Amino acid sequence: MITSNNATTDSSASTTTTSQSVLDMVVIKTVPVDRVWLMRHIVMYPHEPFDFIKIDGDDTTALHYGVYIKQSGQDNNNNNNDVVDKEESLLLVSVVSLFVNGQKDEAQFRKFATLEQHQSRGYGTKLLGYLIEKVKEMGISKLWCSAREAKSSFYTRFGLIQVGQPYTKNNIKMIRMEMIINQQQ
Repeated sequence: MITSNNATTDSSASTTTTSQSVLDMVVIKTVPVDRVWLMRHIVMYPHEPFDFIKIDGDDTTALHYGVYIKQSGQDNNNNNNDVVDKEESLLLVSVVSLFVNGQKDEAQFRKFATLEQHQSRGYGTKLLGYLIEKVKEMGISKLWCSAREAKSSFYTRFGLIQVGQPYTKNNIKMIRMEMIINQQQ
């Protein structure tokens, strides 16, 4: 059981609840790759062809996690019905993909995306905190990402630090950020 920021996470059930009204019911769990692709396309690259959002290893080696919330009345009218878990009436609002290297000593998280209407509500914060705990449980020593430079302060709050110089990819300024999780003995 992991507790932080007035939230309780049961990592075996992958469920987070909190006393904050905006996060009344948050479920963090694995997400099927087809829903991850849809979220990436909607949030990150809506003007690109659908296959643009796919990454080598997405459907074979990556671990995909997402934040689901109970649907509110306004969410019931969303046009993205494929991001709704109809069995549980939960709306997928944020996703991230984790790629662990072959030696299982470091991992990269990629394509962190939150639906625009649900940004700045703490869902991404909960998801990244959950991901860091998962990586610790796996015994991985280093976690890293290629962050949009404009969003680097978000990752700094979690202890990731800038490594190297900024670079440009797809006309976006990026920076590599990483953190040491478990010290190798």
